[in-house]
Amino acid sequence: MLKLRLYLTVLIMIVAVSCGSDLSDKGDQLYKQGKYEEAIEAYSEYLETYPNNEIVIYNRGRSYEELGQFDEAIADYEKVLKIDDRHMNSRLGLASLFYKNEDYPSAEIILTESMKISPENPNVYALRGKVNFQMSEFKQSITDLSNAIKIKPDMAEAYYYRGLAYIGTNKKSTGCADLQKALSMGIDVAQNSINKYCK
Repeated sequence: MLKLRLYLTVLIMIVAVSCGSDLSDKGDQLYKQGKYEEAIEAYSEYLETYPNNEIVIYNRGRSYEELGQFDEAIADYEKVLKIDDRHMNSRLGLASLFYKNEDYPSAEIILTESMKISPENPNVYALRGKVNFQMSEFKQSITDLSNAIKIKPDMAEAYYYRGLAYIGTNKKSTGCADLQKALSMGIDVAQNSINKYCK
């Protein structure tokens, strides 16, 4: 009888985990298909059973972000960071949303903390470079973007913003060279800046 109970308990746990996994997988598939509202429903249903699954919370946050529901996305990214404060994708997601909402000081704080956790992550440097550019901290922007490029030389957007930052420090020829590089790497908007600053 004890063996039967143990067997049934294990079987129930396997079925529960399997159902939860199915919901998580369903959410992932819906996200890939661009069905973000349905993905949120699947992730939320999964989280009713497994409320601290940081991957699913993060994925739901991404879905909210895709729908422009930034407050909900921020809440999910912050929840992930309460579970694991080193979760770099949530840190970048949160900083990116602060950037989009023009809350540059908050983005800068998160990114500076993130550099201590992941000092070789080019995305952290690139985003902080953009943040510093928006705050007219051109020298710091150049330093951050140069670090991003050093780690990942094919980071076209970093060349674009570094070019603008150089122009902001009156280093026109260096800035224009970066803008040309960004244009050659597929950043089409660089042409507008070249026309404006480099003619």
